[in-house]
Amino acid sequence: MYRQSCSGLSQGGNKSKRKLSFLVDVLVSLLYLVCVGGAVLLSLPLHLYWLLSFVGAVVLELVCLVSMFFYLRRLNLKSCGAKNSRNAKNVPWGARNVISAALLVLPVALIALRVVMERDELSCHGIDILLSLLLSSFLHGINFLQMLGLVKILVLVLLLCTLSPFVCYTERFGDCYSNNGQLVWDIPICFALFALLVCLVVRTFELRIRLNFSSSVEAEKDQELHRKLRDQAYWLLENLIPTHVLKELKESGVYHRDHRNVAVCFASIVNFQDFFDAKWKHGHDSIRILNELISDIDELLDVPKYSDHVEKIKTALGCTYMAASGLVREDPSHIFIMMDFIFDIKEVLKQFNKYTMGFEFQMKYGCHIGSVASGVIGQSAPMFDIWGDTVNLASRMVSTGEIGKIQVLEETAQALAPHFT
Repeated sequence: MYRQSCSGLSQGGNKSKRKLSFLVDVLVSLLYLVCVGGAVLLSLPLHLYWLLSFVGAVVLELVCLVSMFFYLRRLNLKSCGAKNSRNAKNVPWGARNVISAALLVLPVALIALRVVMERDELSCHGIDILLSLLLSSFLHGINFLQMLGLVKILVLVLLLCTLSPFVCYTERFGDCYSNNGQLVWDIPICFALFALLVCLVVRTFELRIRLNFSSSVEAEKDQELHRKLRDQAYWLLENLIPTHVLKELKESGVYHRDHRNVAVCFASIVNFQDFFDAKWKHGHDSIRILNELISDIDELLDVPKYSDHVEKIKTALGCTYMAASGLVREDPSHIFIMMDFIFDIKEVLKQFNKYTMGFEFQMKYGCHIGSVASGVIGQSAPMFDIWGDTVNLASRMVSTGEIGKIQVLEETAQALAPHFT
């Protein structure tokens, strides 16, 4: 029944960022795997079976990357078509952690495989390289921002406990890192301290990410509340002031115009005081029924025939409906459209009286055509209104008219003669 406004605002920014972050995690893991393979191939002798394993691991991560890309793209398309972007889905929590754990273990598994293949043939230089890559693999685990911190720490600790003794207590390790036959404990201790450092860094990263996410969610809620309040305020303002007036009011801050050949009509309920009963619920039910009647008349303004020509001005004295045509478009036919609008008001009243339990509202109608001045007055509570002799004469027509009839002056009747008798 009122002019409506809608805003297509996107609210899925945080989910989109999380989807992109997980895709970046997979991409960085692939690049790191390629770097590990390149370092091993350039520093150690070529081993055919290990090379095939490395190629298979790269292909596996490529498949994972491409699959995640198309999966997230499909989710994004679904979320764009959803009415509420908050319902947009992300990669499931369990899948994110399982995939991240697999990608974290993959380079470590390649290094361990190389140790197994050449455990008795590795040089001290080769062991140094593999230990360095093993440490960097632990550090690489920090990359997985979408992986739960406790799961990440658990995976890193299991890898450390499984691989460190296996690597450090091989025969070649003892030959390279021993002091008079005694195994040096510096390297295992360094491994443990390094793992502790990685766990602390992982936990710090997760706390920071959780804090940033919580802050972004709160900020998004505040922005959404601000948008709702702004839209509500604009909706109320748009229903108080015509759209064409509101646009100019935004630009200049003031609005006043002179109009010629404007049709002004009043439709007044003459027996509302007989219906109003202040003793019964303080008159709330009477006001509610009056609001329903006025709202039914307002719905006529949404009819295409009237929406471009007729403007509701106000409801005066509670039960007098005031409207005007010719304020926006200087179309001579608007005076006939205004008369059709009045006849439709009569039809609305007729239909409404069928449901008032025996009481029939009665209305008088008055219309006049002429020049008016329009403008917006007030700063804190702006109001659009029209003034002039045309308004006064139209008001006089309704106050001196007969119930159920439309009263106009002779000059107005002559202007309406081609279409009305």
